[in-house]
Amino acid sequence: MPRLSKDKSRLTYYATDERFLEHATQYQMKTIDWPPKPDSSGKYSKNVIGFVEEYPAEDAPHAGLHGYEMHICKSNYLGNSNRYYVLQSMIRGQYRVYIADLEKQDSLRWLNFLDKVPEHFREGEYQLLKAVGNFIFVSYSQNNQPPKLYCLVAEGIEEAKSSDEIKFTPVLLDEVTFDESIQKEINSIQTDVVRLENGAEGYLIRLGDDRLPNSFASGAPSGKHPIVTMAHGGPFTAFSRDLFNINYIYQVLQGYCLFIINYQGSTGYGRKFLHRLLGGYGTLEVDDCANLTKKAIADFGHIVDGDMACVQGLSYGGNMTAQLTSHPEYKDMWKSAVAWNPILDAHFNSLTSDIKDWAFATIMNRPMTSFKDYTKEDMILCQ
Repeated sequence: MPRLSKDKSRLTYYATDERFLEHATQYQMKTIDWPPKPDSSGKYSKNVIGFVEEYPAEDAPHAGLHGYEMHICKSNYLGNSNRYYVLQSMIRGQYRVYIADLEKQDSLRWLNFLDKVPEHFREGEYQLLKAVGNFIFVSYSQNNQPPKLYCLVAEGIEEAKSSDEIKFTPVLLDEVTFDESIQKEINSIQTDVVRLENGAEGYLIRLGDDRLPNSFASGAPSGKHPIVTMAHGGPFTAFSRDLFNINYIYQVLQGYCLFIINYQGSTGYGRKFLHRLLGGYGTLEVDDCANLTKKAIADFGHIVDGDMACVQGLSYGGNMTAQLTSHPEYKDMWKSAVAWNPILDAHFNSLTSDIKDWAFATIMNRPMTSFKDYTKEDMILCQ
């Protein structure tokens, strides 16, 4: 969503040069001095945050600008300044809130308002709710910590010569609480990361080793947790690795190990990783889900019962569920499956999808570079 600064001197907006429409992607951030006038080269806009192509290192400050439209719409200027811009973006399964300095190239400051030290940077999920004036409202949660609502009060905006000079004071406004007996169980939840060499990741969300519910312990001779693999929809989106999700909590408290997967094509891992799925539809992401599940079972064999594996997914994740349960190599991995609102009919979905051009690109199993790609040969859609 384009936004004018309060003094109407600068327009800031997100842009991309994708070859097709998709649910979520990586963006650039651009600005235009207002009223618009061209520079010496005839251009009106300036690119202030560029694309990040490579896979981000563990300690990388950001991985570019990723997200859905609903995340982009919450971006806004900080205070009365036309220089500092508040936004939310994902890096390797974690949403963070940033301040962009619009007068410097690729200047993004993560608002680490909880003062986490490096070994805990990857913990938690920061969700931008609203930025208005010098106030930023943020929800913070973890898999084992219900959401807390913070207001970040900014000081020194107008005088700051860089975003690092702006002081933010967090004020805890409210928090979600549970009955003490339930919270005790929630507190024991932990998350383990499983990663393939190609960069695909899975997050194993589970109860602590000593918290296996009696109902499962008595019914399972192994005394281990059944594992539920979840494939996200999109496919260009990503699961949050450490977000308090009541659906996740319910399953984990029943004794399941919930294994959520960010396969190749997920957002938050650089643009090259995002675009790998083009031309690899039906193979790369399916292999990632199966191989990550195998690795989780092998790495956590003392906890996970590999003979009690389930797979589930919504929308595009439902499509992957169907593929995994019918795949000649992977179909015997699963005891059960849930395909929720799955995309199964290529003919129907190519006409009704809200990302039609991507649907055609995947049906033809190659990147879309121009409309001519779709007129060079006949295409038959079978129902």
